[in-house]
Amino acid sequence: MAVQHRPLHSSHIQSAGYDPDTEELHVTFKRGGTYVYKDVPQSAADDFFDAPSHGKNLQSEIIGTFTHHKL
Repeated sequence: MAVQHRPLHSSHIQSAGYDPDTEELHVTFKRGGTYVYKDVPQSAADDFFDAPSHGKNLQSEIIGTFTHHKL
């Protein structure tokens, strides 16, 4: 099943979606490319979506903490 994305107000991120069943956070960037971050707990995904800056949260809390791959 495809992860449902929602648009974000961000200078670098176009949209993102989270699947709580697989704990995958999918992030699509405006310059292209969708990345899947694995084993992201619901609380970290909620923090990402609620952050005043999605890009800063991604850099400080997601990248380097969770394994990822490009779709």
